[in-house]
Amino acid sequence: MSQQPIFIELGSSATKVLRSEDRKPIAFFHPFDLIGSNGNINIKIFKKAIFFKLKKYFKEHSSGNKKIIAFATGIYRTANNSPLAYKILASINGLEIITLNPKQESIYSMLSYFKHQKELSKDIIYIDMGGGSTEIAHFENKILKECISLNIGLLFLTARLFEEEGTTDIALQKLNTFFDSHFNLHLAFFDKLNTTIKQGNCSIVITGMIAKKMAKKYRTDKLTIPLFGNYINELQSKALVKNDIQDLKIRYLESYPTRRKIDNYIGSGYLFFLLQRFPIDAFYINNSGLSDSFDIIYRDFIKKALP
Repeated sequence: MSQQPIFIELGSSATKVLRSEDRKPIAFFHPFDLIGSNGNINIKIFKKAIFFKLKKYFKEHSSGNKKIIAFATGIYRTANNSPLAYKILASINGLEIITLNPKQESIYSMLSYFKHQKELSKDIIYIDMGGGSTEIAHFENKILKECISLNIGLLFLTARLFEEEGTTDIALQKLNTFFDSHFNLHLAFFDKLNTTIKQGNCSIVITGMIAKKMAKKYRTDKLTIPLFGNYINELQSKALVKNDIQDLKIRYLESYPTRRKIDNYIGSGYLFFLLQRFPIDAFYINNSGLSDSFDIIYRDFIKKALP
């Protein structure tokens, strides 16, 4: 019997190693400046935050002759200098990288939701918010109909926000303008989704670190928009001590617990802004995700059956 490979999720916000014996993840969370405001990878930070940690992990937990399969998403797909990051990772013995396109990422992430949910709407709008990109997909009767990927994610937003000066209010307003400029490139897509929602029997399902934090806090996988608004107000009171963007950056860098609060606020604010595009009063959260489907993805890759 062949050995089970070790799987790695090369995400934008974190790198996760899934142990072959139990598939439990060991996560390395990334600093916000891994991604520049131009969307490219900071190679110096990449080596320190990802490459050296992976090398150390595999040295301490010898993988022997086991195959290591890394699934790359987000910035590894969008950054112009991702080939350099791949070249650096290639020095890890036995590592093979599979880059997933937005369509594949949406399909395989959604599989984890289909697996755990028995009652499903005919139409599902699936939003996967990561650190470097956001995928928005329309599924009809479990079949992907259409998908777009926005080069907007939590790390990218944080890097862009911290380049601003002056008040936090003005910096956040500039981010909202930036969101609109991206959303407006896909007006026809959003119009079709809204038509589908208005026809009924349609659900919005969200996954990603920010959404999962909400599910954990409220102990439910369904949230109303008003409750989400209250949640953001609560986060704002904790994250924004002063109306000064540089004060926010200093506190972000000085304290890990503060960093998590600010991350949560920035990501939730973006998600709330995105959901304003849809005529909905509630949404669902997928507490699973892409890593739940790695065995299936690898099987399809070997069979050359990736969608």
